[in-house]
Amino acid sequence: MSLLNQLIFFISFCLAFQVMALINLEALFRECDYDLCEICHLLKPEIILKPCLHRVCVTCAFEAKNICTIPSCKKWTNNFESFNDNGLCYSCKEEASTVTTFPCFHKVGNICANESYSPFHRCPQCGIKASYFFKLVRLKNDCQNCSDELAVKKMKHCNHFIGQICINRNKTNKCPVKNCNHIQDHSSENDSEQTCCICRLEKTLSVTLSPCYHKICNDCANELSLQKNYICPLCREPIKRFKNIGTTRKNSS
Repeated sequence: MSLLNQLIFFISFCLAFQVMALINLEALFRECDYDLCEICHLLKPEIILKPCLHRVCVTCAFEAKNICTIPSCKKWTNNFESFNDNGLCYSCKEEASTVTTFPCFHKVGNICANESYSPFHRCPQCGIKASYFFKLVRLKNDCQNCSDELAVKKMKHCNHFIGQICINRNKTNKCPVKNCNHIQDHSSENDSEQTCCICRLEKTLSVTLSPCYHKICNDCANELSLQKNYICPLCREPIKRFKNIGTTRKNSS
């Protein structure tokens, strides 16, 4: 290619680029205010749509729950991310936040979402009535005794999964599953020197909370009993009985 042809090609390329820039002048110089929703430009953005990453308010995010409504985008929405999301469930602070609650857009874990889904259908973070849970995966760990409720406890030795109602109804020390005769020795479970979940001291966890069977030390069990605080500090289940609790003597001043 001669020098003249190279010069003509370069000039043509520059002219073509300028024409394209003029056609998309508004898009090139559009001011993007990240302090306002990119759809309504009125409210503060709180939600990031994925995969397009547009920052929108809760109202516009609810309207764009299937597809981004920005005219230049129109991408399908497959997830939502809250600005305040740290990757952990709002409720238990342990499992990953994979489920989005509509219309509040709080992020929770799949287990906590399943517990909230039935029977109240409420967000475990704010308590608002949820229209649906986005990306909820229904758990199939039904109680192996009644098959009518979700299992909350794995029984010792036999490894049966039992629901809370069946645990409460069980008045024996055997597994409630029919024809299962395995003894559930809760009194000797985890009663060695461990860190108590309440006082954080290395003590013998001699007291078993019923019906959830969580273990705490005798001193903390007495404090809970005196304060009439009958809620398990680990699972928040109501405490109906303190098994193997013993009296403590307080030092007189």
